[in-house]
Amino acid sequence: MSTTGQNTSFDVIVIGAGVAGLVAAAKLQRGGKRVLLLEQHDKVGGYCTNWQRQGYVFTPVHFVAGCESGGALHTILQDCGAQDRVGFVKLEPNICKLILPDRQLQLPSTLPAFAAVLAEHFPHEKGVAHYFAALERIYDFVDTIGSKDRSVLRKALLTVSNLRGLWGFGRYLNAPLAELLDKHISDPQVRHIVSQLWGLLGAPPSRLSLLFFVMAFMGYYKTGAYHIEGGAQRLSDALAASFCDHGGTLQSCADVTQITLEAGAATGVVCDVGGVRQSYAAGTVISAADATHTFRDLVGEAHLPATFVAELAALRPAISVFAVYLGVEMDLPGEVAEDFEIIVSSSTTDADAVFERMLRRERFDDMAITLYSNIDASMSPAPGRKHTISLLSIMNMNEETLERDWDASDIAQRGEAYRARKQHYAEQLIDSAERVIPGLRAGIEVISIATPLTMKRYTRNRNGSILGWDNSTEQSMMRRLKQRTPIANLFLAGAWTFPGGGINGASLSGATLADQILEAG
Repeated sequence: MSTTGQNTSFDVIVIGAGVAGLVAAAKLQRGGKRVLLLEQHDKVGGYCTNWQRQGYVFTPVHFVAGCESGGALHTILQDCGAQDRVGFVKLEPNICKLILPDRQLQLPSTLPAFAAVLAEHFPHEKGVAHYFAALERIYDFVDTIGSKDRSVLRKALLTVSNLRGLWGFGRYLNAPLAELLDKHISDPQVRHIVSQLWGLLGAPPSRLSLLFFVMAFMGYYKTGAYHIEGGAQRLSDALAASFCDHGGTLQSCADVTQITLEAGAATGVVCDVGGVRQSYAAGTVISAADATHTFRDLVGEAHLPATFVAELAALRPAISVFAVYLGVEMDLPGEVAEDFEIIVSSSTTDADAVFERMLRRERFDDMAITLYSNIDASMSPAPGRKHTISLLSIMNMNEETLERDWDASDIAQRGEAYRARKQHYAEQLIDSAERVIPGLRAGIEVISIATPLTMKRYTRNRNGSILGWDNSTEQSMMRRLKQRTPIANLFLAGAWTFPGGGINGASLSGATLADQILEAG
């Protein structure tokens, strides 16, 4: 996709057309800025993407929040002029099914129904209502202090009740999710169940930022969990189309190689477009790309304060994933015929053990299974008979494990050993999934396998991270990199900055930054 003309000077240049870059670019363009959006891949979206094989539509995105009128994502799409270009399917009455060694539970899409399920299975546990109430109070307080209406915010913070809320809120700034779980819930299995979404957030409750969990979990339960109709690429394409329709300039297959500086301020970029070196100038540059790549490769550490270089080096990327995408022709067993998301856990109580087991790749018993075509016929070439299914497990990758585990020094060095290991892991994941969906293997028509190296290849994210920095207490939410960087006129958007990863986090990051730039004139 390319809409680049002959212009080489813009008000704003955005590097990276993932959802954060798309939102920032679309809002700024509609706000009167002349914006150039550069994307190294041949299509926009980053992780918010689709691909097709023999009529099966695959996407890596599970579900998003805030799609109803007045919800955060709906409002952002409205501000970008994209709300009527994409549709959503609400997950109800259940968000997912949880399969444990000793039982299966449907996790309902409302907190009262969720509490009722837990009361039925664990009548002795009396802390669930207090736990959910605490989550709701934290979520509502964060929502209040995030209000765009500054006068309302100031007035709210001056009231006694909110000052008390702020004092209580401060206790949770550096707390892991486990702290709140331990405070309210005595049964370890119930703690395990109510925190199950940790797997999609990249860290177990003992390490996972409570604030990040609250905003994700309560986002789904306060504003609804939704599948993006037709797959996540529809959302990215909607934002790109709105951006271009309002006069924005989009260049795909543009490999940015340098952010140009003058007197310590960003002045533009240099990029490679089809083997041709091209320079663009702008008064503002936004990097919605990997933060390490941005500062080490595009800016250069020599231009950065030593304290910032040290801060960057100390930050840890989040986990990556190993995923198998299947196009399957079969009659689905009745027990999964209406499921969308299934979370399989090999432990009834110990999330840390599950997490470590997945990272060590001892076995692939823990996974998320998503049956997209059960709720979206457009993702199947023959709805009802052919099914689009993904199998996903947490996996880690860094420079050391590339050599040891993958026999590859970098993306370009993938060879036969890499392909053999990839196939071996895929077979293990399918074997485990067959225990949930009997007959799965026999029906496979199409298989597409993604490793952490695949994630890095298409996004250039360090270690193939799917969430930016690790969502631990030390580097989540307000502890992420600031959007305003040490380089004047250079800003960050996306998973590596506030508030964090995922479509909801990245879109909010792009929208917040665009608002700040427009307010500054």
